[in-house]
Amino acid sequence: MKHRINILVFACTLFVISSGVLFAEESRYQNLSMLRGYEAFQNEDWISALFFLRKAVSEDPSLEHAWYMLILSELYVKEYHQAVIDCKSYLTKFSQGEYKVLVEYQLGKSLYLQGNIEDAIAQLTYFCNEYPESSLYPSALYLLAESFYAGFFYDSSRSLYERLINSFPGDPRIQDAKNRLAEIDRVEREQKLLYLLKVTGEEYMAVKDNYEKQLHLYETEGAMRLQDQYKEKQKSDKTLEELNKKNQEQAQRIEQLEQENSLLQSNVQEVTAAMEEKMKEEMAKQAEKNVPDTSDFDELTKRAEVLKMMVEEKKQGGEE
Repeated sequence: MKHRINILVFACTLFVISSGVLFAEESRYQNLSMLRGYEAFQNEDWISALFFLRKAVSEDPSLEHAWYMLILSELYVKEYHQAVIDCKSYLTKFSQGEYKVLVEYQLGKSLYLQGNIEDAIAQLTYFCNEYPESSLYPSALYLLAESFYAGFFYDSSRSLYERLINSFPGDPRIQDAKNRLAEIDRVEREQKLLYLLKVTGEEYMAVKDNYEKQLHLYETEGAMRLQDQYKEKQKSDKTLEELNKKNQEQAQRIEQLEQENSLLQSNVQEVTAAMEEKMKEEMAKQAEKNVPDTSDFDELTKRAEVLKMMVEEKKQGGEE
């Protein structure tokens, strides 16, 4: 609001001072558009001011004051792009003009408001370096700090805010500058916190990744050990099965030998019985003849011994 009042004061002063010039120009150029533009500007009718002042400079491009008021009107209606164009046109036409310093400042301001941060920084830096004694220097310094802040150049913006606070303690933008410094401190704290969280998160992810790798390794080794144990068990089961099979075969063999042994024993008993019967018959015959004849008895005895040896061999073969 203060800025608007200052502009109005400037416009009124300009209007009064140049009234004689205006009427002279009216008589010379009959530029009614210029007069109506001044009136609209004084009444803060910015749309009408734009219309008539644009028409005035198109009719007479040499109207330096009309150009400057046109630029201010464009800023009021937020036509920043057109304001940038007209600022550059003014500086080209009036390189040593009366409003050159003011237009240099308005160009930097228009670029900042347009969002062209890089060009705004360049223009405002130029203004601050070229016109350090200008009454607009604090405003340009603040806008330059704002431009750096908008571009996330916090270190540069911090130094400019601090310069404004220290060098111009009575400037109306001091509190805004202090608020920006507090905001920069908060952002830097958040950035440090985010950095710490990032580092901590990366360390956590590294530890987690290593843990998962170790866990996978342990699981793999455990699975391999289980496979080895399973294979050993299968091998043991197979060996046990083979032993059981051999035992069964041996049991069957023993059973077979026992059957053969029983059969042999039965044969021995039959032979023995036959021998005894034969001996009885022979003894009876010998008794009748009173002539002992032991040849048959000896033969039977030998056969009995042979059968007995065969039985013993069968038994020994079964035990082995």
